[in-house]
Amino acid sequence: MNLLFLFFVSFRAYFVNFVFALLFLGYFPFIPARDDIQCPAECIMADEQTAPESIDEPPRDINVALDVRTWGMSGLGTYLAELLAAMARINAPISWTMVGPSEIREMLPAGIEPARWIELRTPIYEPGPTFSYPRIKPFDVWHYPHYNLPLGWSRRCVVNVFDLFHRRYGSWAKRRYQGLFLKRLRWSRATIVTSCEKTRQELIEEWRIKAGRIVKVDLGPGRRPPAARVAPAEVATLAGTPIRPPWLLSLGIDQRHKNFDFVLSALSLYYQRRPDAPPYVWSGLSPEQFDRRVRKMPAWLRDRVALEEYDSPERMEELLAGAAGLVFPSLDEGFGLPPLEAMSRGVPVLCSRREPMTTILGDAPLYFEPTESASLWRVLDHLLDSPSIRQEVVRRGRAQAARYDWDATAREMISIYQSVSSR
Repeated sequence: MNLLFLFFVSFRAYFVNFVFALLFLGYFPFIPARDDIQCPAECIMADEQTAPESIDEPPRDINVALDVRTWGMSGLGTYLAELLAAMARINAPISWTMVGPSEIREMLPAGIEPARWIELRTPIYEPGPTFSYPRIKPFDVWHYPHYNLPLGWSRRCVVNVFDLFHRRYGSWAKRRYQGLFLKRLRWSRATIVTSCEKTRQELIEEWRIKAGRIVKVDLGPGRRPPAARVAPAEVATLAGTPIRPPWLLSLGIDQRHKNFDFVLSALSLYYQRRPDAPPYVWSGLSPEQFDRRVRKMPAWLRDRVALEEYDSPERMEELLAGAAGLVFPSLDEGFGLPPLEAMSRGVPVLCSRREPMTTILGDAPLYFEPTESASLWRVLDHLLDSPSIRQEVVRRGRAQAARYDWDATAREMISIYQSVSSR
């Protein structure tokens, strides 16, 4: 009898913990939502007998709660800024609730006026909001533009998963961090939006997320080109020598998957065999990354290389205005906005032959193998020695960038919002 009693108590404790774990993860498929509860047949018949004639009402705006804490980040910030600008241009039927630091309100595109603003200053990678996200109801759709979806309710939620590079190129802690939230997404009921088919297939095959929950939506071609001509930037090498355009340019943070160690190694040899080659400018580093790279830069490269911390979109335009070509050596991307931004401004692109870039960029760039220095040297020689090749690359680049449109992205997102809000 005592053994049976102990078994019953233990089983009940495990069962209760299991139920609370599912609730905590926001996934409990066998408990219906309140609006899914079935009414008895006699109740429905009574309602039909007493209901007045229906009156057509104009469709109301969708109430979308959007987390904007990634506004200051390069790629994620571009996504938010250009998506909202497109929503304003097409007069999207959306009432916005913004979640993030209130000073971002002044940076929103013209035509975007949030109905509510919920203050949340904690950076997106900090653990606090993961466990205690502010109350944002009422809303029809919650749009969270990053993979680390906070714990809790997720039935009417849209989550962006742009890439999974942490799983292949990140530290042990970053691999564990991304893996934890990918498992969270697998057990949630959120709709997942990717920007390329490669990421979509990885989520299906490696993380066993149902294909019907994942939607691929192409992005636009990065930030819109300025209306007026931009003068090239004033740039100096690490040795302090001013350099004049043209230069070779790279834009991006200093992370392993960006593959900048390969570029610096290849260029150090290229400059020895070709002293007339343009200098190299790399912009987009964080302050810590900048300091580390300056300390590690070999002495013989300091007069040929300029490094810059990420400054502003305006500075990016000045650097692109003086670029002979954009070198994009990445091993893994979610979409790859810098090449499209360069193409739309008439800058030739030299790109690693890796997915998803080969699909998104088509035949527009000069491709090289991102682990072979000689491959990069060959495309640099083509770019610098053949004006006809350069002109053709520019022509193809402009045509390829024109295939992508933020207005189309916005319309697809509205369709997703409408589908999710009807759950």
